[in-house]
Amino acid sequence: WCMLMNCRSVILILSALFTLSACFNAETTLTFNADETVTSKSALILDKELVALSEMESNEPAFCIEPNEIREDHPKGVSCAMVETRSLASLLDGAQVISFGGQMMEDGQDETDMLYSVSRQNDGSYIVSFDLSDLKEAADEQATGGEEMDDEEMQQIIAMVKALFIDSGFAIRVSAPTIISTNGEMVGANTAEYRFAIADMFDDLKVPNSFDVTVKLN
Repeated sequence: WCMLMNCRSVILILSALFTLSACFNAETTLTFNADETVTSKSALILDKELVALSEMESNEPAFCIEPNEIREDHPKGVSCAMVETRSLASLLDGAQVISFGGQMMEDGQDETDMLYSVSRQNDGSYIVSFDLSDLKEAADEQATGGEEMDDEEMQQIIAMVKALFIDSGFAIRVSAPTIISTNGEMVGANTAEYRFAIADMFDDLKVPNSFDVTVKLN
């Protein structure tokens, strides 16, 4: 690699990428219920080997240990989830933050947190909009260290990202009694979903700035 890029850049990029928790998947689902409540379930999923390695020295759980976190086995590894049910009315007051399990921070919003908003329309429907721009900016900032890079260097970084995070990505879902429209994909009659890989965040043509779903409660 030092023949393609200078060694300082390689070290910078690799260390930045691993701060994203290598080999992870993140999933979040918002379920709009007919009783005007919304249940959110957000999870960070790590490889079993990575979790085992982190707990090897202490011989006790080190991942997903907070009282409000739910640790579960997952087909892709070990899931750490947080579940919360709130009134729909409480979500109409500005942007909301989804914090993925296992990533709780005391000093505010984490870079892998996701913002979303819910707005009521005149016809009684609701528009749910997930802001993906912050995630894209965080990925770019961590991969480049904030430095300007030419296209060739950026393509080398993206290739490294794809190699390191080949099975890593995000899945966002919205379930409701009725899905009216979405810029994602329908998975069943009542759930809209948007999935993207980590490397896709560098391509505006692959990942839009928002994932939007219009729902009704009946």
